[in-house]
Amino acid sequence: SFTALFQRVGEEKRQAEEDM
Repeated sequence: SFTALFQRVGEEKRQAEEDM
């Protein structure tokens, strides 16, 4: 579903910010 995909992208972006 689109919602699940959007949520997954949000989690990846959030993790990337933590690494940075």
